[in-house]
Amino acid sequence: KAGLEQMTCDYYKCSDCCSNTFPSMTSTEYKYLEDWMKENNYPVEAAKAAASKIQEDHQKLHGSELKIVNKEDPEFAHRGSENKHSFKFSCPFLKDHQCSIYQARPLLCRGFGLSNDNDFSIKSCKYYLAQYRYQSSPDNERQSYDLRPAQMLAASADRASNEGKHLVGTIVAWLSS
Repeated sequence: KAGLEQMTCDYYKCSDCCSNTFPSMTSTEYKYLEDWMKENNYPVEAAKAAASKIQEDHQKLHGSELKIVNKEDPEFAHRGSENKHSFKFSCPFLKDHQCSIYQARPLLCRGFGLSNDNDFSIKSCKYYLAQYRYQSSPDNERQSYDLRPAQMLAASADRASNEGKHLVGTIVAWLSS
């Protein structure tokens, strides 16, 4: 694939983090993804079917479906409230261990392994950790991106386009809505 840089999950065909996670996105991100899918004639029905199956599994286990929440509501303002049971699933866009929406993936997926959002911890994968361990030296400093400015921009765009609401949900909740 043209334009892929080394040290990316798509380049190495790694999907470990996509197989046991619960990626969340804002309505702004989902609108971008919807536009990208339309422009690229993406066959979204398979992803929607996978999302429906995940919703069924969540319903059986927890008695409710994954929902889109308004982060402006104090009840849902805390981190992870869009998936209060931390229900893990394989991303519905994962096909043959590859991200089928890689060019339009959510911010969370873009920053994984390269970012932080709390001034303290870096979300990292086992592949990067192995590479870092074997190439460790005083000169091998890790640079990370602070995702907070991008997250704040997405939240601001959400509020502007959703009558003051900041809507966040798992990929499954968006595909099921």
